Amino acid sequence: MRPLPLFPVVLSLAFVAMAEERYVPVAAGTEVRIVNSSTERTSVAIELLGGESTRLDVEAGATLRWTAPAGEGVLRIEGDAALQITADSRRDGVRISLPVVAAREVVDEAEIPRRSPWRSGVLAINPRETTASVTIDDTLHAIAPRGALRVDDAAVVRAHTPLLLFACDVNEATGARIFTPIRTHAMTRKRRAVRSGTPAPAIQTVTLTPSRDNTLFESGTGGLSNGAGVHVFAGTTRSGARRRALVAFDVAGQIPPGSRITRAALSMRVSKTISGALPATIHRVATNWGEGSSNAGAFSDGGGTTAANGDATWLHTFRPNSRWSTPGGDFDAAADATTSVGFEPGVWESAATLARVQQWLDQPDTNFGWIVIGDESRDGSAKRFDSREIEPATSRPSLTIEFQR
Repeated sequence: MRPLPLFPVVLSLAFVAMAEERYVPVAAGTEVRIVNSSTERTSVAIELLGGESTRLDVEAGATLRWTAPAGEGVLRIEGDAALQITADSRRDGVRISLPVVAAREVVDEAEIPRRSPWRSGVLAINPRETTASVTIDDTLHAIAPRGALRVDDAAVVRAHTPLLLFACDVNEATGARIFTPIRTHAMTRKRRAVRSGTPAPAIQTVTLTPSRDNTLFESGTGGLSNGAGVHVFAGTTRSGARRRALVAFDVAGQIPPGSRITRAALSMRVSKTISGALPATIHRVATNWGEGSSNAGAFSDGGGTTAANGDATWLHTFRPNSRWSTPGGDFDAAADATTSVGFEPGVWESAATLARVQQWLDQPDTNFGWIVIGDESRDGSAKRFDSREIEPATSRPSLTIEFQR
């Protein structure tokens, strides 16, 4: 047998950027960040479903920020699959991460847990170029090609064509809106569904600014406060008078009940100090307290000003009639966290802060915030922190919470 002739084979390797469609639910004040870490310039197409579209060029190694024109809706983003795309919503001092989901992550069904007093619903997105149908509870709906449908008070969703599905939780009292992608494996139609290897729930991030803050100025009369001031204080002044900062966050108003907290970190920016880095602790406040209209101004407020009705003071929870059990505040003896505070922002994060925020989510009536106590063993240790009234808003105290729904 004669050997078969060998024909030369030429392999041509071409590296072609793979395009991918991604979808983002839009809430108020949505900003999209696109990171191009490659060495090549690329372009991105962004379409608001049912509305306008735009094309953006992203230079090699650059980060592009783009603000959505609508207060509510869905964005379709098409670009290189290697691009890193993130998004968040900013509303009333709250920053909430928004899910960015690839078109391939379709599923067939979902059960939407009810989160009273929040209103729970579903957002269904059809990434296909043909009309899709879906049954939500007992009602059949059609979704246009590359269209979206939102239904409030939904419980059971069954898609006849796989869709992108999001649980949508809305707190009508605060305006908070949380979108959670449903990434369970698609069920096999015409036979019993199989649920193996279900991915872990997505981690979402909310960054809160305080719902109230104030300073307790040591005083035998309880006549000093700074409720509406742009700074709060913790530590001891050069004359030996103590200052303690109060700060509270509306956790349950911004995160759906039943969520699991996976991280909680408090950050406060130091804007003035005459001492170096010193330890500061945060403790759970055990009694409710107030933030009144007192304002000592921006430049010489370290001594406070005359307390207004409703203010917390060294003696009062709410001046003039309600008092702390102990002058200087009622709080847990054990600290939730300790950090060293100098000119850099103080950041308090520990297993106890995580557990505390979980408690405040599960039991909102126990949430009276933290008291910040500086090094009270030495004169001149006081730190001035920016308060929730300061401008710019990026300097305000923040509580960053990561959670799973």
